[in-house]
Amino acid sequence: MSLEKPTIVIFDMDGTSVRHLSPRLLNTMEQLDDTAYRVTKFFGWVFKRKGRGPILPVEETAARQRKEPRLLVHRAIHRVRRKPVEQIVEPCPGIYPVLKFLQEKEVPMAIVSNGLGKGYGHEILKKFNFEQYFKASVFREDIKNSKPNPEPLL
Repeated sequence: MSLEKPTIVIFDMDGTSVRHLSPRLLNTMEQLDDTAYRVTKFFGWVFKRKGRGPILPVEETAARQRKEPRLLVHRAIHRVRRKPVEQIVEPCPGIYPVLKFLQEKEVPMAIVSNGLGKGYGHEILKKFNFEQYFKASVFREDIKNSKPNPEPLL
């Protein structure tokens, strides 16, 4: 029994296409982002909604209210970082043979990441020559809802 050719293969960036040379730094940034988001929501609840209703609004309401992605810590770190991307991440082992195989089979590929494209994701695509493989790229600033919400994948 053979499998049908996929219509598209969608890759994630961090941990799938590239891996961080310092995973502890990535974990710390994500924890700081989550903390900053919760603190912002708490103060919004206290001052804007005067302590009424749930602190974290229902997902759909939150998506409509949030115009800017909440990656405050990631944005700040990427603005002040001095290291080039190749000193922060490296391609995951085995990624190029997989990409070349799918390209030879004419399977369209895309990359979808919760990370920022500007100042990070687009630099990675260029530096590691991933642009030739991915027909589309979706980053955090391109969408309202991040993964695991299906919006970025759709």
